[in-house]
Amino acid sequence: MSRMLVVLIVVLVVLVGGMFFLSNRAHETQQTRVEKAVSLANLQG
Repeated sequence: MSRMLVVLIVVLVVLVGGMFFLSNRAHETQQTRVEKAVSLANLQG
């Protein structure tokens, strides 16, 4: 194989491996409900 073809294959393997690694890292977290006390003065417009 030519040197250019070997370099191209290595770059493709690194890119695909990087995409696979990054796709496994991103996990959605459950949304949590946050309740906050609001004073009545803020509600009156």
